[in-house]
Amino acid sequence: MADDTQDTMNEIPLPSASGRGARKEVDLFPAIAEKRLVPMTSMRSSAPERLGTQISMFEPVSFDEAVEIVECLRSRAATTISLGNMKKIDANRLVDFVAGASAALDGDFHKLSEQVYIFCPSNIKITVPGKAAATAAGTPGFDTGTALDFLYSPAGSNPFSTSSSPWPNA
Repeated sequence: MADDTQDTMNEIPLPSASGRGARKEVDLFPAIAEKRLVPMTSMRSSAPERLGTQISMFEPVSFDEAVEIVECLRSRAATTISLGNMKKIDANRLVDFVAGASAALDGDFHKLSEQVYIFCPSNIKITVPGKAAATAAGTPGFDTGTALDFLYSPAGSNPFSTSSSPWPNA
């Protein structure tokens, strides 16, 4: 766009003790002085909408990935963990570690299936409507124990038995 007015540097003489060494102040922004500014408006109609809660999903292979999972919890993202690719002893360590970190961050966690857990930071609460009534009635399909019961063998059973288990190399 061509501007009709010429942008020239306006020179304003400064008072000086001697006329010979008089310095001139140069106005570097004549548009401001002449009020030729045009406000710039955004091309967007509104700010982008925030997507809300983030959920991170992990399928760890070793305990070494526990730190990355905890970092997601620290960044206030809900985290699901599928333990199908881990040995039972490593899964035990990982769930204990992440559960401890979740508790330290005032978070919560729930067992979704035999090998899948969800860990949530304090800004997310998980509720299961009707779970209290269903567990009181003994309805199958609901875990009546604690979320970590699968990690510990029942009294009197051999934790190293070769019974069928969903855990690889259990």
